[in-house]
Amino acid sequence: MKTTLTHRFHDSIELEYQGQTLFRYVYEPKIAPVESPRPYFHPLKTLAGNEVSIFRPYDHFWHVGLSMTSANLSGENFWGGPTYVRDRGYVQLDNNGRMQHRDWQEVYCNDVVRCVEHLAWITHDGETWIDEERRIIVSEIDPAGMHWSLDLSFNLTNVAQRPLIFGSPTTEGRPAAGYGNLFWRGPRSFLHGKILAAEGAEGPEVMGKASPWLAFTGRHGGADSHPLKHHRQM
Repeated sequence: MKTTLTHRFHDSIELEYQGQTLFRYVYEPKIAPVESPRPYFHPLKTLAGNEVSIFRPYDHFWHVGLSMTSANLSGENFWGGPTYVRDRGYVQLDNNGRMQHRDWQEVYCNDVVRCVEHLAWITHDGETWIDEERRIIVSEIDPAGMHWSLDLSFNLTNVAQRPLIFGSPTTEGRPAAGYGNLFWRGPRSFLHGKILAAEGAEGPEVMGKASPWLAFTGRHGGADSHPLKHHRQM
């Protein structure tokens, strides 16, 4: 692969293929505490150079490209912004945590790109609840097929000395809002795209179902392309 990985210390790593940025991963973001600061990928681009992520849109400024999140972890908000509270709706609480970069255990770029990061999930009050090992791997860039793959894995260890429960607005009473964990905010031109899952499931019927994979296909504004996003269940 004709790849270059640039490490800007205390800021980000950026992957380029033949001079074209594929992603920038900001691991020490300059984000307000109310937005639940966490590492994120932005921009994310196709091999054709089309950007397929959005950063801090005006309607949800805590949405930051592609990131690991949790809308409700035992009452703590690692998603950003207000928290959905049963019978009250969305309320801005003093519960916005953060995911803090600790160190890089590996940053490698040759025939594959492999980065291993150590992070801590820290609550609003400063308690560390989760230690995380995050792996970022790019092993396939196919210029003939005009696609490339980004493989992510997250190994979470509870260090809170008590059970932690991953919830969502749905577990607090809001229907069809079970969002959280790996979160991607795509460009507005992807509105009305197609959601696909295993066994022929598609569209709204995918909500709330387990699937070994999930794909989204959409058309980038001004370009005849159909980027896909897959999430493989581990």
